Amino acid sequence: MRARHVAIVIALCTVGCDGDSPAAPTPVVSDPGNTTPPVVTSPGPSVARPGFKVLTYNVQLSNFGAPNPESRKPMIVEIIRSEAPDIVGLQELGSTHRVDIEAGLDDLYDFYDGGSVRNGELILLRKNVLAGSGQGMVTLATECGGSLGVTFLEVRSLRGVNFVVFNTHLCFNNPAQHAIQIVDTLASRYPGVPAIVLGDLNSRVDGNTMNFLLEQGELLGRLSPVRLYDTWALSGRSRTIRVGTGIDWILTTDGTGQVLAVTDASVVANAMQASDHIPITATLN
Repeated sequence: MRARHVAIVIALCTVGCDGDSPAAPTPVVSDPGNTTPPVVTSPGPSVARPGFKVLTYNVQLSNFGAPNPESRKPMIVEIIRSEAPDIVGLQELGSTHRVDIEAGLDDLYDFYDGGSVRNGELILLRKNVLAGSGQGMVTLATECGGSLGVTFLEVRSLRGVNFVVFNTHLCFNNPAQHAIQIVDTLASRYPGVPAIVLGDLNSRVDGNTMNFLLEQGELLGRLSPVRLYDTWALSGRSRTIRVGTGIDWILTTDGTGQVLAVTDASVVANAMQASDHIPITATLN
């Protein structure tokens, strides 16, 4: 990333969503016996890489055949510690998960919930590498029930890199209106500022919502005021082949419409049992 302002937007989408059409949530599979062996917690590296590694992960539901919710908590913690990202965007981090997941990661990360303890879209920053300020959240109009929102955070690295991070979860019934609210928030609060937008967008690459975000195409009579770029594609991977995921996204902008350098992007394949989403990562310079 350039040593200016960098705003980060990461979007996640649940497996099984197709374009902007509705997708039914995956049921939680219980395992009363809970025979899952204990997870050995890895410490994670203490020094950040030359670039920023970002991870987005919806942790609400278990996948088919997964252990029960109690067994999934240490699995989620271990996945994050093993991947050792500098920035994490978690979606649907409910109260049943939050306390234990924070306890398993608070030695490595600072947690930001936009100032709302009920917010399920949290941003995590690696301690002694990144510092956050100016956090907030915007509740999104929703047909999904409950409250969905976008959490935003101003971030500064010890190397003097400034940017903003947006973490969100779009309604699977109507992601279009949410996408418009997100870019409007980004454009009004942080005009011309580099950003990372991440989260569960519940939209695939060929849908109208992603065309709006990535190509500034028309959506509900609107054109996006912000041009975002897909880190998966910027890393040299095919936009149409997203192994293990199609609706989880990490998007970027340098604030002027130009492309930021992405050195790597990946799917965390060994995370399939911990959630009905599979985390994805991107490393940005």
